[in-house]
Amino acid sequence: MAQMGLGYGSEFQLLRFMGRHRHELERTIIDALQEKQQTINDKNFDWLDFEYSDINKVITGDRELCGLSFLEKKIDKGLYDKITSALQKAGSFISNWQHWDAVFVLDDCFYFVEAKAYTGELYSTNDHGGSSKNEILNFMRENMQPYGIEVDENWLDFYYQFANRISMMAFLNQNGLNAKAIYIYFENGYNKRQVIGEKIEPVSDKGAGKMEFDEAIQKELSYLNIEKANLSELVVHTYINATPKDIK
Repeated sequence: MAQMGLGYGSEFQLLRFMGRHRHELERTIIDALQEKQQTINDKNFDWLDFEYSDINKVITGDRELCGLSFLEKKIDKGLYDKITSALQKAGSFISNWQHWDAVFVLDDCFYFVEAKAYTGELYSTNDHGGSSKNEILNFMRENMQPYGIEVDENWLDFYYQFANRISMMAFLNQNGLNAKAIYIYFENGYNKRQVIGEKIEPVSDKGAGKMEFDEAIQKELSYLNIEKANLSELVVHTYINATPKDIK
């Protein structure tokens, strides 16, 4: 994520709901999973803590969980060694490869969170160059092949983050860790305002509703040529209205 906005944006909304609307957030997640016929036996969430960072580099003094090193304290050594060994064979690009918005464990499954507050956040490109690009493409191909999905160079373009996330979930599951990406879309979650005098004045509103997010997701899936693929083992999408209109 970029620098957190005050009162708007995906990072703010995620932290807001994790801290102030936790029960609603967790109910929404469970409902989304059960809607996909996933059985949840243990409904206790274990949210992993962030790490600390230099306050001169990050305004909050916190750092997102990066890569997979945090798993060392959460899973048995044999499984962790298996995962890290397999990942190291994939190439040199893997060091702190991903930055996770949040991670939680629910019913023995690790969920890797991506938060979105407007449709533009679905776009992302691959910044790796040279041999790393080919290594990443090979990693994606090898891990998506068991799901009957063909990967092409489009996976490194406009929707690289989503392609990256589902490929990593496929890798983790194939190496023995029950894992899934969860995308949380905050409807009406990007209403930028500022305090002027004693009033709160609007600055810009890029927020989207469920319909707009769904349209953007379909474009994403179509571009990656996976609109008909069964991705239920790898990813789940859920929606929360960050700004209910009936609140006075």
